[in-house]
Amino acid sequence: MSADRTVTVQTCDHGPVTTPEPAWCTGRHEDGLHLVDVSHDGPETVLSVGTEHGDVEVMRLFLTRSPYSSRPEDQRTSLVVEIGSECHRFRDDTALYGLADTLAGHAVELRILARQLALVLRVEGAL
Repeated sequence: MSADRTVTVQTCDHGPVTTPEPAWCTGRHEDGLHLVDVSHDGPETVLSVGTEHGDVEVMRLFLTRSPYSSRPEDQRTSLVVEIGSECHRFRDDTALYGLADTLAGHAVELRILARQLALVLRVEGAL
Protein backbone atom coordinates (compact mmCIF):
# COMPACT_ATOMS: atom_id res chain seq x y z
CA MET A 1 0.00 0.00 0.00
CA SER A 2 1.39 3.38 -0.91
CA ALA A 3 1.41 6.26 1.55
CA ASP A 4 -0.12 8.68 -0.97
CA ARG A 5 -3.42 6.93 -1.65
CA THR A 6 -6.77 8.63 -1.09
CA VAL A 7 -10.34 7.51 -0.57
CA THR A 8 -13.62 9.27 -1.30
CA VAL A 9 -16.35 8.81 1.29
CA GLN A 10 -19.95 9.93 0.79
CA THR A 11 -21.00 11.92 3.89
CA CYS A 12 -24.53 12.98 4.78
CA ASP A 13 -23.53 16.54 5.65
CA HIS A 14 -20.66 17.43 3.28
CA GLY A 15 -21.31 15.17 0.30
CA PRO A 16 -18.35 13.31 -1.18
CA VAL A 17 -15.11 13.93 0.73
CA THR A 18 -11.73 12.80 -0.55
CA THR A 19 -9.19 12.23 2.18
CA PRO A 20 -5.67 10.79 2.41
CA GLU A 21 -5.76 7.18 3.52
CA PRO A 22 -3.08 5.76 5.81
CA ALA A 23 -1.19 2.72 4.55
CA TRP A 24 -2.44 0.64 7.50
CA CYS A 25 -6.15 1.34 6.77
CA THR A 26 -8.20 -1.60 5.50
CA GLY A 27 -9.91 0.63 2.92
CA ARG A 28 -13.40 -0.13 4.22
CA HIS A 29 -15.39 3.05 4.88
CA GLU A 30 -19.06 3.50 5.67
CA ASP A 31 -20.93 5.94 3.45
CA GLY A 32 -23.69 8.17 4.81
CA LEU A 33 -22.00 9.19 8.05
CA HIS A 34 -21.45 12.72 9.26
CA LEU A 35 -18.00 14.01 8.34
CA VAL A 36 -16.90 14.02 12.01
CA ASP A 37 -17.67 10.27 12.17
CA VAL A 38 -15.49 9.22 9.22
CA SER A 39 -12.62 7.05 10.41
CA HIS A 40 -9.74 5.01 9.08
CA ASP A 41 -9.53 1.60 10.75
CA GLY A 42 -6.77 -0.98 10.51
CA PRO A 43 -7.19 -4.75 10.49
CA GLU A 44 -8.49 -6.23 13.73
CA THR A 45 -6.43 -8.44 15.96
CA VAL A 46 -8.61 -10.73 18.09
CA LEU A 47 -7.20 -12.25 21.27
CA SER A 48 -9.22 -15.27 22.33
CA VAL A 49 -8.90 -18.17 24.69
CA GLY A 50 -10.01 -21.75 24.17
CA THR A 51 -12.48 -23.06 26.73
CA GLU A 52 -14.42 -26.30 27.08
CA HIS A 53 -17.24 -24.58 25.18
CA GLY A 54 -15.06 -23.24 22.35
CA ASP A 55 -13.07 -20.06 21.81
CA VAL A 56 -14.04 -16.98 23.80
CA GLU A 57 -12.98 -13.52 22.65
CA VAL A 58 -11.03 -11.67 25.32
CA MET A 59 -10.24 -8.50 23.42
CA ARG A 60 -10.18 -6.99 19.96
CA LEU A 61 -7.59 -4.40 18.90
CA PHE A 62 -7.17 -2.14 15.86
CA LEU A 63 -5.54 1.10 14.79
CA THR A 64 -7.90 3.99 14.11
CA ARG A 65 -7.91 7.65 13.20
CA SER A 66 -10.85 10.04 12.76
CA PRO A 67 -9.33 12.93 10.77
CA TYR A 68 -12.41 15.17 10.97
CA SER A 69 -13.42 14.44 14.56
CA SER A 70 -14.44 17.38 16.74
CA ARG A 71 -12.07 15.92 19.33
CA PRO A 72 -8.47 16.80 18.37
CA GLU A 73 -7.11 13.76 20.24
CA ASP A 74 -9.14 11.47 17.93
CA GLN A 75 -7.58 13.09 14.85
CA ARG A 76 -4.30 11.36 15.73
CA THR A 77 -3.80 7.62 15.26
CA SER A 78 -4.55 5.51 18.32
CA LEU A 79 -5.12 1.87 19.14
CA VAL A 80 -8.63 0.83 20.12
CA VAL A 81 -8.84 -2.00 22.62
CA GLU A 82 -12.33 -3.51 22.89
CA ILE A 83 -12.92 -5.55 26.02
CA GLY A 84 -16.45 -6.89 26.13
CA SER A 85 -18.70 -4.04 25.08
CA GLU A 86 -16.27 -1.31 26.15
CA CYS A 87 -13.83 0.46 23.85
CA HIS A 88 -10.70 2.13 25.14
CA ARG A 89 -8.34 4.26 23.04
CA PHE A 90 -4.64 4.06 23.72
CA ARG A 91 -2.95 7.16 22.39
CA ASP A 92 0.70 6.31 23.02
CA ASP A 93 3.01 3.35 23.30
CA THR A 94 3.68 3.92 27.02
CA ALA A 95 0.03 3.22 27.85
CA LEU A 96 0.09 0.10 25.66
CA TYR A 97 3.23 -1.20 27.34
CA GLY A 98 1.42 -0.62 30.64
CA LEU A 99 -1.50 -2.72 29.41
CA ALA A 100 0.90 -5.46 28.28
CA ASP A 101 2.63 -5.42 31.69
CA THR A 102 -0.75 -5.67 33.45
CA LEU A 103 -1.76 -8.63 31.29
CA ALA A 104 1.60 -10.31 31.96
CA GLY A 105 0.97 -9.87 35.70
CA HIS A 106 -2.44 -11.49 35.33
CA ALA A 107 -0.79 -14.38 33.47
CA VAL A 108 1.46 -14.94 36.49
CA GLU A 109 -1.61 -15.01 38.78
CA LEU A 110 -3.32 -17.45 36.42
CA ARG A 111 -0.31 -19.78 36.47
CA ILE A 112 -0.32 -19.71 40.29
CA LEU A 113 -4.00 -20.68 40.26
CA ALA A 114 -3.32 -23.43 37.71
CA ARG A 115 -0.67 -24.93 40.01
CA GLN A 116 -3.09 -24.65 42.94
CA LEU A 117 -5.80 -26.46 40.97
CA ALA A 118 -3.35 -29.18 39.92
CA LEU A 119 -2.36 -29.73 43.55
CA VAL A 120 -5.97 -29.88 44.73
CA LEU A 121 -6.86 -32.35 41.95
CA ARG A 122 -3.89 -34.57 42.86
CA VAL A 123 -4.96 -34.58 46.52
CA GLU A 124 -8.57 -35.30 45.61
CA GLY A 125 -7.44 -38.10 43.30
CA ALA A 126 -5.56 -39.72 46.20
CA LEU A 127 -8.71 -40.01 48.29
